[in-house]
Amino acid sequence: MSSFSQSLKAALRSPLLPFWLVVALLPFGRSAELGTFLCLIGVVLLLVRHPRALHEHAGAQLLLCLLGAYIGAALISAPGSAAPGKSWSTVAGLLRYVPLGLYACFAIRREEKLSALYMAIAAVLAVWVVDAWVQALTGWSLGGRAEAERISGIFGATNLKLGPALSVLSPFALWAARRHWGLKGLLLAWLAMLGPVLLSGSRASWLCYGLVALGFAWCEAGSLKRFVAWCAGGIVLLALAGSLAWHTSERFHAWPRRIRSTVWGCAPIAMSIRSLRRPMITL
Repeated sequence: MSSFSQSLKAALRSPLLPFWLVVALLPFGRSAELGTFLCLIGVVLLLVRHPRALHEHAGAQLLLCLLGAYIGAALISAPGSAAPGKSWSTVAGLLRYVPLGLYACFAIRREEKLSALYMAIAAVLAVWVVDAWVQALTGWSLGGRAEAERISGIFGATNLKLGPALSVLSPFALWAARRHWGLKGLLLAWLAMLGPVLLSGSRASWLCYGLVALGFAWCEAGSLKRFVAWCAGGIVLLALAGSLAWHTSERFHAWPRRIRSTVWGCAPIAMSIRSLRRPMITL
């Protein structure tokens, strides 16, 4: 049995299962909150059994300070917002990061636990990537039929989170590929996820995936000269992938039209805002 399958089974049988469920259930809407609820139960049970667990864990204390600053800023701005109902629901949604973060602090204390979690999330991403490529080639996936302008994969056409989710979680898959199959595995995993990220049509996802690629390139290079060479190779591969998508994908052709329509659609708004400005008084 390979070490990858062993790590996957270890993650599914370990206390990491609730954390893994949060990622695995992301394409299915609110069902992902099941993992959050299980993390909350785990944290409550731990604090009941060990009331001083928070005082003895410096990482958990730091996490609470950071989350307190993050949620506190949202809480202060909520009363005076233009849409108070939306703002208060956002504040309530941010609270779920507390049990998630605390559960991670207490459940992932050893390196083998962290490795098992990386493998389990990489397995989920592999399913998403295969499904996205099937949709790109055939127009259909587990999430249904693709839109004319982008692919949505297992998330479905009404939940356009494939690109953001893949780009944010890509370090887990890239790390797993690098550990088990070396540099070639890292490159193949990066290329495999590059296509779905590009075809998802999310420019924020492109930027995030590019930053992830830069981070891994810096770690692999070891020197500035090799890092520049890695970046040049990545640009060439990106240009080849973009050229291939331009010649084979109607969705890729649709993005310049969408960008132009967005810019021209915003032009009248910008002109009206400009016309509302007070004229400058000169002496």
